Amino acid sequence: MIKFSKGITKQLFITASLCRTKCAVHINQTHARIGSRQRINMKPDTPVIELKNTSYFYASSKTKALDDASLRIYPGEKIALLGANGAGKSTLFKHLNGILKPASGQVLINGKEISRNNIREVRQTVGIVFQNPDDQILAPTVEQDVAFGPMNMGLP
Repeated sequence: MIKFSKGITKQLFITASLCRTKCAVHINQTHARIGSRQRINMKPDTPVIELKNTSYFYASSKTKALDDASLRIYPGEKIALLGANGAGKSTLFKHLNGILKPASGQVLINGKEISRNNIREVRQTVGIVFQNPDDQILAPTVEQDVAFGPMNMGLP
């Protein structure tokens, strides 16, 4: 369970296939590539994404956007993160890319806590696709925006 702002508790739904979800994560079952084709071997019993008792609040609000959130995503898992507007979904994802730093707790990618020393590696590993297609950075569609990184790295 992940405890979100406004006292709302939402369940993390893990499913084999996702349809029409705004936030989705897919991790290859055996490896991931980062940077210039560097390959990371992953163990199926070790989380590739982990939040440990992570809390965060925006300076403009007295309510925590994330309140003691814990989450583990293992290789091969597909997840959907569902919740009402303002529940903390985008805030959580901004932590996975190092855009936001938790007020307390830890965020680990491939077993390493996000820090200034590894932020470049983290950002080469974790990408963000905006909810609004008009906000895409490099291309007019989500599909083209997501394909840019692998294409730029020479991946099929």
